[in-house]
Amino acid sequence: GYFSPKTMAIIAPMLEGFYFLNDKLGIHYKVFLGGLILNNQGKNSVDLATDIYLGGVYMLSRNIFLNLSGEYRKTSKYSELFTSTYLQYFFGSRYNVNKNDLIKLEKEVYK
Repeated sequence: GYFSPKTMAIIAPMLEGFYFLNDKLGIHYKVFLGGLILNNQGKNSVDLATDIYLGGVYMLSRNIFLNLSGEYRKTSKYSELFTSTYLQYFFGSRYNVNKNDLIKLEKEVYK
């Protein structure tokens, strides 16, 4: 069925971090587990929700980056899995993977 609540609020602690291994590899992770409050057609409900995101950028050469990411969302009513993989070419030389590369990658999962 179609899931479209009128309003939704998530109350959960989140663990987020960035990890860099030398200048070639960057990893971004984000995890939360908490309460999901929904208002759908005048009915309020509370559910347990989890969201796990993992993304990585690897510098294959000074001009080519490999981008991989995935996100899993789960409640008792639905579950979703998003993935993204692509190569990125730069006309100028790059010397390392940085935090901005990882933040841009996370946004690609939602497109």
